[in-house]
Amino acid sequence: MQALILCDEQRLAELLTVALRQVGLRGIVRHTPPPDTRQIGDVSVLVVDVDGPTTAVNRLRELRTLTSAPLIILCPPTSEETLLELYQRGATLVVTKPYDLRLLAAQALALSRIAVAAPAMPAPHPLLDPETQAITPPTGVVRLATLEYRLLATLLNRPGRVFPPEALVEAVWGYSGQGDRHLVKGLVNRVRRKIEPSPQEPIYLLTEAGVGYRFVPPETPETATTAEGVADGLPVG
Repeated sequence: MQALILCDEQRLAELLTVALRQVGLRGIVRHTPPPDTRQIGDVSVLVVDVDGPTTAVNRLRELRTLTSAPLIILCPPTSEETLLELYQRGATLVVTKPYDLRLLAAQALALSRIAVAAPAMPAPHPLLDPETQAITPPTGVVRLATLEYRLLATLLNRPGRVFPPEALVEAVWGYSGQGDRHLVKGLVNRVRRKIEPSPQEPIYLLTEAGVGYRFVPPETPETATTAEGVADGLPVG
């Protein structure tokens, strides 16, 4: 299993790498977050060293646009209000400096095991394939990143229903998402660029101003058959 370590101090990064290796986690060290989801897809836990709450919040904003993996923040002593904000913004665990490296490594391993054991989100709609994390609109099969797939799986669980941003944050990232509308907006824009014939004029993933987002799936022979079976009260095989 892989652990992404974001740390500016070389000596600390080396110590973290050694501690994680001793519990079976392979540490990948970076000074800045990866530019896209392709470089973070196999990471089972993130360990982020920060110099203060402002840096912590900024890191959370960047990383939560890329992954829902467990995220450990290493920060100086701070107020309870700041700790609460960090958890509300998606931190899985906040560790106050100084800390014991062995305990931190054990905590990272425990969180990574939970992430690996979490069941994959099933396909709620014929357009989605959970095994390949792909959607098949009329333009052809489109592979999706994990967060993108979770967004569409949530929306297609109730096609046409409007989901508030807070509900989407909780469903996609797994934490209470008050104030994190920017996460959803950024993810929606990424998905539109992949699946919409014209992302600036979407016809599938729609915005309801001031309310949230909904997905109107294109009708295919398979989805039409499903809809007819549900309407007639018949099981669909």
